Amino acid sequence: MDEILLSQANLTLLSAVGRKAKPPPPSHQGEADKEDDRGEGEEESDADDLASSGDEDTDEEEEDASEEADDTEEEEEETRLASDSAPEEPTQAPPASKPQHHAEQAGPQQGEEELLALGKAQLLAARATVEAFLLATGFKSVSAPRWRCFRSSFALHRAVEENDVVVVRALLRCGADAANKNSAGRTPLQLAEKLHAKRGLHSRVVEALSMDKE
Repeated sequence: MDEILLSQANLTLLSAVGRKAKPPPPSHQGEADKEDDRGEGEEESDADDLASSGDEDTDEEEEDASEEADDTEEEEEETRLASDSAPEEPTQAPPASKPQHHAEQAGPQQGEEELLALGKAQLLAARATVEAFLLATGFKSVSAPRWRCFRSSFALHRAVEENDVVVVRALLRCGADAANKNSAGRTPLQLAEKLHAKRGLHSRVVEALSMDKE
């Protein structure tokens, strides 16, 4: 009986030892940890690669900027050398100022030209007035007398009789002779004074003829 109990005890002991010696089954948690470690390692590797690529790009940009700066300095130096070697253009002297007396002479000269232009315009107007008057009264010219009923007179005498001071001045401007006498022996001025003394209306005609006489 003791031997049987001893034998069972040994079997129980061997069974316990066998269970202790048997390796535990692999843990799924450990495999997950390993996969996480591998993922972290790959992410760190990718980050290192990106950082390295960024550094390389930065270095290339700095090199390009440095080359552009060198090219700019060379162009500026060439431009400066070309400017220094170019011949200097002669400085033009300012135009000499005109003499003051020339400017003073321009005023009277301009005034004379204006007077001439005005006189020419007035002469043209006087000729037009005289031509219309001669045509209306039957006179051939300012100096040719007209005879009627054995009596002669000139265009200037007729203008005095009509008390037309505008025609009187136009005739005098166009060359009518204020010394011509009519068949009664009177000059245009004498005829004007007679008519003015009689009617009192020929004062302006008398004044125009008197000024021409002077």
